[in-house]
Amino acid sequence: MAPFVLRRLKSQVANQLPSKTVVVHKCELVPEQRQAYDTFLAESKQKLSSVASLKNQKAKQMMNHTLSYLRQLSNHLCLHRWFYDDTKLHKMARLIRKVRKCMAVLLDV
Repeated sequence: MAPFVLRRLKSQVANQLPSKTVVVHKCELVPEQRQAYDTFLAESKQKLSSVASLKNQKAKQMMNHTLSYLRQLSNHLCLHRWFYDDTKLHKMARLIRKVRKCMAVLLDV
């Protein structure tokens, strides 16, 4: 038994809706973003060149990962794990715990 898929086009469902519009806003990356982007791009090109001859699932996954990570790098640097290593995260967690304790003391007074 095969699944039943109902597929309709936008033109069949809602004629009153306007057609899709795409607006592209271009902006420059800040120098730190540009450096991280270029570094990751160069590393990825080397890795992908060795895997490009293979037409398997791993190569496709690697390309998808590269593209999505480059898109993330172009959004904001602070979104990436390499920006905050484990020691920074542990420090931040300790500070948050201290602040919570202080706030608890202040709120009880």
